[in-house]
Amino acid sequence: MKIGERLKGLPDWDTGMLWDEYLDYVPRSHSMQIKRYESIVEDELAPFKSSPVSGKIILLSEEKCGDGAWAIPHIVRIVQVVPNIDYRIFFRNEYPDLMDNMLSGGKRAIPKLAFLDEGDKIVGSWGPYPKPIAPYVHERAGRLDRSEWYPKVLKYYREEGRGDLVREMRELLIDT
Repeated sequence: MKIGERLKGLPDWDTGMLWDEYLDYVPRSHSMQIKRYESIVEDELAPFKSSPVSGKIILLSEEKCGDGAWAIPHIVRIVQVVPNIDYRIFFRNEYPDLMDNMLSGGKRAIPKLAFLDEGDKIVGSWGPYPKPIAPYVHERAGRLDRSEWYPKVLKYYREEGRGDLVREMRELLIDT
């Protein structure tokens, strides 16, 4: 993905899911995702309600993606209050062309977000992890057994992750 280019592989917008429909497809993590969605408080949402940006947000994830189950509820809660933003959630495996145009370091890593203007040109992106934890994950994923390093990621998500994610969404959706 390159800023200023049209996103290739973009499916029909109406085939994407809104939050309520997405929840129907994530039964294993449904209740936890609702709790995460509700954990974003009014003070965190307030700056987004007056964001001057407009466009679309595309979110890619999968039902069995733990990182997506953590990030998607937080991101959706935020983008829902931005006045001129529309969003859709797509499952990576159902839209391989879209995923192949949203790679992270050459990998099909999710969750992934693309922020598009009205002409479907890329304004910004996010994912698959908040910046503070991303180097830690990239150094270990695929090299070490996940059970050796992923507990630290989960601890980060519980303790600092939401604040970092909100900050990064502010950079993307307000400071752009």
